[in-house]
Amino acid sequence: MLRFMDLAWQDQYKVYRVIQGYFIHSGPGSEAWRETQRRAECVAAVQKVAEHLGLPEDEAPGVDGYERGRKELGLALSASTIVRRWQVWREVAKAARGERVAMTARQRATFRAAINRRPIGEEWFEGIREWLAERGPSTCEDGEFVGIRAVALVNGITVGRAKRLVQQDGFPRHAFTLARSRVWHLSDVEAHHANEPFPSRVPGGLQPQVMTSEDICRLCGLSRRQVIRALERTHLDPRLPRPAGKVTGIHYWFRISVEAWSEQSQED
Repeated sequence: MLRFMDLAWQDQYKVYRVIQGYFIHSGPGSEAWRETQRRAECVAAVQKVAEHLGLPEDEAPGVDGYERGRKELGLALSASTIVRRWQVWREVAKAARGERVAMTARQRATFRAAINRRPIGEEWFEGIREWLAERGPSTCEDGEFVGIRAVALVNGITVGRAKRLVQQDGFPRHAFTLARSRVWHLSDVEAHHANEPFPSRVPGGLQPQVMTSEDICRLCGLSRRQVIRALERTHLDPRLPRPAGKVTGIHYWFRISVEAWSEQSQED
């Protein structure tokens, strides 16, 4: 479930489609699927209007722009209908740009029900190791990096309690931040949970070494949407350096690796 929530909305929709074909036929699951289908219709309409208006790939039209464009295209789906399905326009705009979106009330209820059973003991460590291994752990010379959800998993607590835990004296210092979310060394988090010693670090000590997708956009001369789409492909786009990892749903790079990639690209 945590891996699923890390996906952009469009990737979540692809997963829904696969699950629907095998399992969802009636009951709450079918209701969630119908809700997702209606939302997907909205996203497709917004993308058509964005293309019609000639907007950059990393932009989506506002309500007025959408209404103007959809009338020119003859689309029946009005902006008011889209807002009813998505609650707020900014969420459908984020989905159209390929970004993560907020969960609906039904999705939150389903998610809570799915994680209601709370494993204990070593199960938590096995779960986090499997999660990191399957999703591609964020690694560099200093080891693996994790966000607040992994802190919660390692300690067998909710995310809310984990947020309070990381504020306490004695909790490991974060390595860097991504979009205002702190990221820790997994080894530090595990050591703290096991009441074992861990290195004393400067808060945000790796921050100067970290580059985000915005930095990569400027370096490679690509739009944000182009970078997002390139990262979603199975094979690495040669126009981009390989990310160091992905934490809290956000890719990041280390400056030394990007500089080496840039030098090699210039030689080639």
